[in-house]
Amino acid sequence: MAQATGKGKGGGIGSAIGCLILLGALGYGILHFFPQVRTLFPGATPPIEWGQEYYGGGLRVKVVAAEVEVTQIEDTLGSRDGNEDLHVTLDIANLGDAPVAYKEPRLLGASEPKLLDDAGRSVPQAVYDDRTTVEGRLAHAQEIAPHDDEQHDLLFKVPPAGAKSFLLNVDMAMFGSRGVVQFRIPAEKIKGLR
Repeated sequence: MAQATGKGKGGGIGSAIGCLILLGALGYGILHFFPQVRTLFPGATPPIEWGQEYYGGGLRVKVVAAEVEVTQIEDTLGSRDGNEDLHVTLDIANLGDAPVAYKEPRLLGASEPKLLDDAGRSVPQAVYDDRTTVEGRLAHAQEIAPHDDEQHDLLFKVPPAGAKSFLLNVDMAMFGSRGVVQFRIPAEKIKGLR
């Protein structure tokens, strides 16, 4: 009987280790093959620090500016001022030999950009009507030529005061690549933030 109990304990430890390995592999697979899940877990990828660039999927992406400013819009009423919003400007360079097209995340089924402060609070996107052109944004399906770069503004509501930094989650599917990339934006780098 003592021998049977010893074998049972050894088998239990082996089974537990096997389960942990299986769960780890499953978690990695989900994050790797379904990158939009990463936006639910802000720490899933190491953030790109301010001033640094992300390289992947034939792209080089960098946050080049962050500023609270009045959004310039154009619609059937003409050009005019919109709301005061937080503009986060990405510079997207196409390093490949074929053009890549910007697509709106909601039309792709990709994750919308998310901005979280250092306390984990979400900063809502600033949304304008589909028929409204927003200055600083790439137009839907606008192509980035090979070995060229374009800038694209992501718009958010003005965040409340008090945060020291923000994490921006960007689903690269909207630029024809894969994966969700995080950029860290220190509050002191945001012009006009009160």
